[in-house]
Amino acid sequence: MRVTYYPGCSLEGTARDYADSIHGVCEAMGVELQEVPDWNCCGATAAHS
Repeated sequence: MRVTYYPGCSLEGTARDYADSIHGVCEAMGVELQEVPDWNCCGATAAHS
């Protein structure tokens, strides 16, 4: 199964632990994660700084 998801800028920075967890769980379940192509930042990182 392939699932498309929106990672956002926060996933690479402040939510790195969540990114690692979701990738590990999905891999164990046989789910392939595919980033939404050409996504844009939602502003969450800037809003929380």
